Amino acid sequence: MKLFKPSDLIEQKFPLKDDIKNCYEQSQILIKKMVEDGVLYGATSYGSVPSNTHCVNSDIDWVFLFEDHNKILASQDLLEIIQIHRSFKVDFSPPIATLDSITQTFNNLFVFQSMKLQKERFIAGVDPLEVYEENCNQLEYLNSVETYMQNFYKDHLEPIIYKLNYQNSFDAFLECLEASVNAASQMQRFMILTLFNTEGEDQFSVSIMRYNHLLRGIIPFEFLKIGNQVQSFKDNYKEYIDHIVVNPINMLTISDYKEFLLHYEPIIKKSFEFCIQNLEVYKSTFSKSLNL
Repeated sequence: MKLFKPSDLIEQKFPLKDDIKNCYEQSQILIKKMVEDGVLYGATSYGSVPSNTHCVNSDIDWVFLFEDHNKILASQDLLEIIQIHRSFKVDFSPPIATLDSITQTFNNLFVFQSMKLQKERFIAGVDPLEVYEENCNQLEYLNSVETYMQNFYKDHLEPIIYKLNYQNSFDAFLECLEASVNAASQMQRFMILTLFNTEGEDQFSVSIMRYNHLLRGIIPFEFLKIGNQVQSFKDNYKEYIDHIVVNPINMLTISDYKEFLLHYEPIIKKSFEFCIQNLEVYKSTFSKSLNL
């Protein structure tokens, strides 16, 4: 989740909802052309934009599948898609896989199951998710989860510690809050994935409700509450941003925006504690049960 700096709002360094939709539709035209020309093996989209539930700070979740890396490097249409995203101020950093690397790519995409279940997905050519499912290896998949969790402290929690000295800079505080919220959200998702694999459920959704259901009785209730608070902040932030960008941004808007975010400062420490508690449970319980 991206949190906008005050300067981003003043300088309008963000796409409006219609901009995101236009970017999505223009990119689809080029993607279909790439498939027809034999440049692209297949592509799909997932997330909030296909389901038309996106907000101002949403990006477009794509997956591109090429036959080999040479076609990636030679593709002018891919460069044009990147330029379209830039022109609409939409972030562009999707997985770009080849037939040889798709298993490795999706081993790092923990939302694979919820992606596949989304009915509104745009698909051109061969569905990358179907290709992955035909070639996936369950042990490799579980190993990737284990590796991710082993590196979680270094990759997600150490950056929060480095950013804690934010007293004299609102932008630094914002970076710390963003890192904390994203760390807690990532932890929820990977704990759901772990339980999905150990309990053998036939499907799951990456949501706070599912996390609470699966972890009740395993994680102390006080930490389940933190997960709810993080999700509440994310929902409130998206609603707040959608509300303020429809009007001209002025200094009063920025002052209110800062006050809104500073109200959530306690989430930084709570998110850190939430992640530590989940890591301890994972290491003592689920890591051993996976027999990795």
